[in-house]
Amino acid sequence: MDGAAFTFVITKRYTVRRLMKLELTIKERLTLANQYRILALLDSDQKETYEEFVEILEQGYVREYGSLARHIDSNDVSAEDCAKVVDTLDMFRMLKNAYRELPAGNGIDPDSLEFQGFDGNEETPYHAYVEFLLHRQGKWAESKDAETNSHRPMLPRYMRMVEAWRESGDRYNLTESDIRRIIAA
Repeated sequence: MDGAAFTFVITKRYTVRRLMKLELTIKERLTLANQYRILALLDSDQKETYEEFVEILEQGYVREYGSLARHIDSNDVSAEDCAKVVDTLDMFRMLKNAYRELPAGNGIDPDSLEFQGFDGNEETPYHAYVEFLLHRQGKWAESKDAETNSHRPMLPRYMRMVEAWRESGDRYNLTESDIRRIIAA
């Protein structure tokens, strides 16, 4: 929506705490109101909510515009943060692949090669993105059954491991010493 300025605070639980400013043109209000009318016809469970949204838009209750976007997280997950998640998942994939090629009795604990997730409270953007990648998009199938909420911060450890992985001679064909060095990071 061109011209819309979303400037409101959303808490971690995705509820509007304080509405500062959200501007919508008449055209945007009309378009949204019509979309909510259609949704009210299609989704009887949410009919009252959608009808309320139509009234807010048609009457121009600017203070209530924030309630239309209460389900939208106001913080973008940066490309850099997304790359950290992708690098972490790729690293664990390469660790597992290399481990499968090692002879039995190598002394490496296979549990140390398992992705353990991100902290759902302290690393929320990372946790949400990994959930999206694994469960919505079905990527990194080898980690799809992993517990994605570590319940403790993991990002610093993963970044040390990723750095060690990057220092490998061939990141995609790890040696036993590479595996040991990465999991010890």
